[in-house]
Amino acid sequence: MIEQKLLSLQGFERFLFEVLTIEKIGFKEWESDEFISTELLKNAYDDFRKGTTKYSTVQFREIKNVMGKVLPSIKRGRAKVRGYELCHINQAREDFEKYLGGKIDWS
Repeated sequence: MIEQKLLSLQGFERFLFEVLTIEKIGFKEWESDEFISTELLKNAYDDFRKGTTKYSTVQFREIKNVMGKVLPSIKRGRAKVRGYELCHINQAREDFEKYLGGKIDWS
């Protein structure tokens, strides 16, 4: 069942799964308690999607909605730059598993 859910992931949810698997957002290593701007996240997602048949740029609202729903341990923050305070990668993976309703082999 979980494998079917993973295979059916699309859009920003698919991107988050890939990020959690390789522990990188674009060229940036995932490090806990580090800030990542929404702009960097958006650019990494756009790069991830290039070459797909339905390519279009992502809206900041979509990032905010999916991040809040899928990875609730990541906090929005900073006054001058929109972005997120990353939690530990293991916590983010637990959030993602809870969202999908099953354990994932991250190896």
